[in-house]
Amino acid sequence: MNKLARLLLRRLDHVARRQAQRNAHANGLLTMKIVDVDGHLIRRYAPAFDVGRLSGNPDRDRAWMRRTFAAYLLPTSKPSDFAAADEKPLASLPPPRDRQRTSADPETSGDRAAGHADHHDFRAYAVGLVGRAGRLALVSNIVAALVLARAIENTGVPFDRIVRAIAMAAPVVSLHAPVSGFERAMRRLIELPGFLPGATPSGIDGDYVYDDDSFVAAEGAGRPYIQFIGESVHRLTGAALQRRLVNALTRD
Repeated sequence: MNKLARLLLRRLDHVARRQAQRNAHANGLLTMKIVDVDGHLIRRYAPAFDVGRLSGNPDRDRAWMRRTFAAYLLPTSKPSDFAAADEKPLASLPPPRDRQRTSADPETSGDRAAGHADHHDFRAYAVGLVGRAGRLALVSNIVAALVLARAIENTGVPFDRIVRAIAMAAPVVSLHAPVSGFERAMRRLIELPGFLPGATPSGIDGDYVYDDDSFVAAEGAGRPYIQFIGESVHRLTGAALQRRLVNALTRD
Protein backbone atom coordinates (compact mmCIF):
# COMPACT_ATOMS: atom_id res chain seq x y z
CA MET A 1 0.00 0.00 0.00
CA ASN A 2 1.53 3.31 -1.09
CA LYS A 3 1.29 6.68 0.64
CA LEU A 4 -1.61 7.85 -1.52
CA ALA A 5 -3.66 4.76 -0.67
CA ARG A 6 -3.03 5.32 3.04
CA LEU A 7 -4.02 8.98 2.63
CA LEU A 8 -7.33 8.09 0.97
CA LEU A 9 -8.12 5.41 3.55
CA ARG A 10 -7.40 7.83 6.40
CA ARG A 11 -9.72 10.31 4.72
CA LEU A 12 -12.50 7.72 4.56
CA ASP A 13 -11.95 6.85 8.21
CA HIS A 14 -12.04 10.54 9.16
CA VAL A 15 -15.30 11.05 7.26
CA ALA A 16 -16.89 8.02 8.96
CA ARG A 17 -15.83 9.20 12.44
CA ARG A 18 -17.05 12.74 11.82
CA GLN A 19 -20.41 11.45 10.61
CA ALA A 20 -20.78 9.28 13.71
CA GLN A 21 -20.09 12.30 15.94
CA ARG A 22 -22.63 14.39 14.04
CA ASN A 23 -25.23 11.65 14.45
CA ALA A 24 -24.42 11.41 18.16
CA HIS A 25 -24.85 15.18 18.53
CA ALA A 26 -28.16 15.13 16.64
CA ASN A 27 -29.40 12.33 18.92
CA GLY A 28 -28.26 14.04 22.14
CA LEU A 29 -25.30 11.83 23.01
CA LEU A 30 -22.85 14.72 22.49
CA THR A 31 -23.13 18.43 23.10
CA MET A 32 -21.54 20.93 20.73
CA LYS A 33 -20.46 24.54 20.64
CA ILE A 34 -18.75 26.59 17.95
CA VAL A 35 -15.36 28.00 18.92
CA ASP A 36 -12.98 30.33 17.10
CA VAL A 37 -9.43 29.04 16.71
CA ASP A 38 -7.10 31.46 14.89
CA GLY A 39 -9.96 32.80 12.81
CA HIS A 40 -11.37 29.36 11.98
CA LEU A 41 -14.76 28.27 13.30
CA ILE A 42 -14.69 24.65 14.44
CA ARG A 43 -17.04 22.33 16.27
CA ARG A 44 -16.15 21.33 19.80
CA TYR A 45 -17.97 18.28 21.10
CA ALA A 46 -18.40 17.18 24.71
CA PRO A 47 -19.98 13.97 26.05
CA ALA A 48 -23.50 14.18 27.48
CA PHE A 49 -23.17 10.78 29.16
CA ASP A 50 -21.31 9.59 32.25
CA VAL A 51 -17.66 9.16 31.22
CA GLY A 52 -17.00 7.44 34.55
CA ARG A 53 -18.38 4.26 33.03
CA LEU A 54 -15.42 4.06 30.64
CA SER A 55 -12.47 1.89 31.61
CA GLY A 56 -9.77 3.51 29.47
CA ASN A 57 -9.33 0.37 27.35
CA PRO A 58 -10.22 1.43 23.76
CA ASP A 59 -11.41 -2.00 22.60
CA ARG A 60 -13.51 -2.65 25.69
CA ASP A 61 -14.94 0.87 25.75
CA ARG A 62 -15.79 0.78 22.05
CA ALA A 63 -17.69 -2.49 22.54
CA TRP A 64 -19.52 -0.99 25.53
CA MET A 65 -20.36 2.13 23.53
CA ARG A 66 -21.86 0.08 20.69
CA ARG A 67 -23.90 -2.04 23.10
CA THR A 68 -25.20 0.91 25.09
CA PHE A 69 -25.58 3.74 22.59
CA ALA A 70 -25.83 1.99 19.21
CA ALA A 71 -29.04 3.82 18.26
CA TYR A 72 -27.47 7.20 19.10
CA LEU A 73 -24.71 6.63 16.52
CA LEU A 74 -27.14 6.20 13.61
CA PRO A 75 -28.69 9.00 11.54
CA THR A 76 -31.76 10.56 13.08
CA SER A 77 -35.02 9.10 11.86
CA LYS A 78 -38.19 11.04 11.25
CA PRO A 79 -40.50 10.86 14.27
CA SER A 80 -43.68 8.84 13.89
CA ASP A 81 -46.81 8.46 15.97
CA PHE A 82 -45.93 4.85 16.77
CA ALA A 83 -42.38 5.53 17.96
CA ALA A 84 -43.21 8.66 19.94
CA ALA A 85 -44.66 6.75 22.86
CA ASP A 86 -41.71 4.39 23.19
CA GLU A 87 -38.98 6.97 22.62
CA LYS A 88 -36.72 7.45 25.63
CA PRO A 89 -36.09 11.12 26.45
CA LEU A 90 -32.52 12.19 25.91
CA ALA A 91 -32.51 14.02 29.23
CA SER A 92 -32.47 10.64 31.00
CA LEU A 93 -28.82 10.12 30.08
CA PRO A 94 -26.75 9.89 33.26
CA PRO A 95 -24.94 13.19 33.88
CA PRO A 96 -21.14 13.42 33.79
CA ARG A 97 -19.45 12.43 37.02
CA ASP A 98 -18.21 15.96 37.76
CA ARG A 99 -21.82 17.07 38.26
CA GLN A 100 -22.37 14.30 40.83
CA ARG A 101 -19.69 15.53 43.25
CA THR A 102 -21.01 16.64 46.63
CA SER A 103 -19.63 19.32 48.92
CA ALA A 104 -18.66 16.64 51.45
CA ASP A 105 -16.02 15.16 49.13
CA PRO A 106 -12.54 16.12 50.42
CA GLU A 107 -10.53 17.79 47.69
CA THR A 108 -7.41 19.95 47.76
CA SER A 109 -6.46 22.59 45.19
CA GLY A 110 -3.77 20.30 43.76
CA ASP A 111 -6.26 17.49 43.45
CA ARG A 112 -8.68 19.82 41.69
CA ALA A 113 -6.05 20.93 39.15
CA ALA A 114 -4.88 17.39 38.44
CA GLY A 115 -8.42 16.09 38.37
CA HIS A 116 -9.51 18.83 35.96
CA ALA A 117 -6.70 17.98 33.53
CA ASP A 118 -7.41 14.27 33.74
CA HIS A 119 -11.13 14.90 33.36
CA HIS A 120 -10.58 17.06 30.27
CA ASP A 121 -8.40 14.38 28.65
CA PHE A 122 -10.93 11.67 29.49
CA ARG A 123 -13.78 13.68 27.98
CA ALA A 124 -11.74 14.18 24.80
CA TYR A 125 -11.09 10.43 24.79
CA ALA A 126 -14.84 9.83 25.12
CA VAL A 127 -15.61 12.08 22.14
CA GLY A 128 -13.05 10.26 20.01
CA LEU A 129 -14.49 6.95 21.18
CA VAL A 130 -17.93 7.95 19.89
CA GLY A 131 -16.46 8.47 16.42
CA ARG A 132 -14.65 5.14 16.45
CA ALA A 133 -17.75 3.29 17.66
CA GLY A 134 -19.86 4.42 14.69
CA ARG A 135 -20.23 2.84 11.31
CA LEU A 136 -17.00 2.13 9.47
CA ALA A 137 -16.31 3.18 5.91
CA LEU A 138 -18.07 1.07 3.28
CA VAL A 139 -15.99 -1.73 1.81
CA SER A 140 -16.96 -0.60 -1.70
CA ASN A 141 -15.50 2.86 -1.02
CA ILE A 142 -12.33 1.34 0.44
CA VAL A 143 -11.84 -0.83 -2.67
CA ALA A 144 -12.53 2.13 -4.97
CA ALA A 145 -9.98 4.24 -3.06
CA LEU A 146 -7.32 1.53 -3.38
CA VAL A 147 -7.95 1.14 -7.12
CA LEU A 148 -7.90 4.92 -7.56
CA ALA A 149 -4.57 5.18 -5.75
CA ARG A 150 -3.07 2.48 -7.99
CA ALA A 151 -4.45 4.15 -11.14
CA ILE A 152 -2.94 7.51 -10.14
CA GLU A 153 0.37 5.85 -9.30
CA ASN A 154 0.52 4.18 -12.71
CA THR A 155 -0.02 7.48 -14.55
CA GLY A 156 3.26 8.92 -13.31
CA VAL A 157 1.61 12.33 -12.89
CA PRO A 158 2.53 14.10 -9.61
CA PHE A 159 -0.29 14.12 -7.10
CA ASP A 160 -0.12 17.89 -6.57
CA ARG A 161 -0.73 18.40 -10.30
CA ILE A 162 -3.82 16.20 -10.10
CA VAL A 163 -5.09 18.19 -7.11
CA ARG A 164 -4.60 21.47 -8.99
CA ALA A 165 -6.49 20.06 -11.98
CA ILE A 166 -9.41 18.94 -9.82
CA ALA A 167 -9.60 22.42 -8.25
CA MET A 168 -10.00 24.02 -11.70
CA ALA A 169 -13.37 25.38 -12.81
CA ALA A 170 -13.80 22.77 -15.55
CA PRO A 171 -11.18 20.02 -15.28
CA VAL A 172 -11.05 16.99 -17.55
CA VAL A 173 -9.84 13.87 -15.76
CA SER A 174 -9.48 10.51 -17.49
CA LEU A 175 -9.11 7.34 -15.43
CA HIS A 176 -8.61 3.83 -16.69
CA ALA A 177 -8.68 0.72 -14.53
CA PRO A 178 -9.40 -2.78 -15.89
CA VAL A 179 -11.86 -3.48 -13.07
CA SER A 180 -15.54 -4.10 -13.70
CA GLY A 181 -17.73 -1.40 -12.18
CA PHE A 182 -14.83 0.94 -11.36
CA GLU A 183 -16.44 4.00 -12.98
CA ARG A 184 -19.66 3.73 -11.00
CA ALA A 185 -17.75 2.96 -7.79
CA MET A 186 -15.71 6.12 -8.39
CA ARG A 187 -18.89 8.14 -8.65
CA ARG A 188 -20.09 6.86 -5.27
CA LEU A 189 -16.68 7.59 -3.76
CA ILE A 190 -16.25 11.19 -4.87
CA GLU A 191 -19.90 12.00 -4.08
CA LEU A 192 -19.39 10.86 -0.49
CA PRO A 193 -20.04 14.01 1.61
CA GLY A 194 -16.79 15.25 3.13
CA PHE A 195 -14.44 13.07 1.09
CA LEU A 196 -13.43 15.92 -1.23
CA PRO A 197 -12.96 19.45 0.15
CA GLY A 198 -15.54 22.03 -0.77
CA ALA A 199 -19.05 21.45 -2.02
CA THR A 200 -20.14 17.86 -2.48
CA PRO A 201 -19.91 16.88 -6.19
CA SER A 202 -23.16 16.12 -7.99
CA GLY A 203 -22.69 13.89 -11.03
CA ILE A 204 -24.46 14.02 -14.38
CA ASP A 205 -24.34 11.07 -16.76
CA GLY A 206 -22.54 12.13 -19.93
CA ASP A 207 -25.00 10.21 -22.11
CA TYR A 208 -27.72 12.71 -21.21
CA VAL A 209 -25.83 15.99 -21.68
CA TYR A 210 -27.09 17.77 -24.77
CA ASP A 211 -27.74 21.43 -23.89
CA ASP A 212 -28.00 23.80 -20.92
CA ASP A 213 -31.29 22.21 -19.84
CA SER A 214 -29.32 19.10 -18.90
CA PHE A 215 -27.80 21.00 -15.96
CA VAL A 216 -31.08 22.22 -14.46
CA ALA A 217 -31.44 19.24 -12.14
CA ALA A 218 -27.90 19.69 -10.81
CA GLU A 219 -28.16 23.40 -10.04
CA GLY A 220 -27.98 24.07 -6.31
CA ALA A 221 -27.15 20.45 -5.52
CA GLY A 222 -23.43 20.94 -4.97
CA ARG A 223 -20.65 21.12 -7.52
CA PRO A 224 -21.91 19.54 -10.76
CA TYR A 225 -19.65 17.40 -12.89
CA ILE A 226 -20.10 15.20 -15.95
CA GLN A 227 -19.05 11.58 -16.01
CA PHE A 228 -18.57 9.60 -19.19
CA ILE A 229 -18.68 5.89 -18.44
CA GLY A 230 -15.97 4.12 -20.39
CA GLU A 231 -18.08 1.11 -21.28
CA SER A 232 -20.58 3.33 -23.13
CA VAL A 233 -18.16 5.71 -24.85
CA HIS A 234 -17.79 3.35 -27.81
CA ARG A 235 -21.42 4.10 -28.72
CA LEU A 236 -20.56 7.75 -29.31
CA THR A 237 -18.90 9.08 -32.41
CA GLY A 238 -15.84 11.23 -31.99
CA ALA A 239 -17.72 14.36 -33.08
CA ALA A 240 -20.62 13.75 -30.69
CA LEU A 241 -18.30 13.24 -27.74
CA GLN A 242 -16.36 16.38 -28.69
CA ARG A 243 -19.54 18.48 -28.83
CA ARG A 244 -20.59 17.29 -25.37
CA LEU A 245 -17.19 18.07 -23.89
CA VAL A 246 -17.15 21.55 -25.46
CA ASN A 247 -20.67 22.19 -24.15
CA ALA A 248 -19.56 21.24 -20.64
CA LEU A 249 -16.33 23.25 -20.74
CA THR A 250 -17.96 26.45 -22.05
CA ARG A 251 -20.28 26.70 -19.06
CA ASP A 252 -19.43 29.21 -16.32
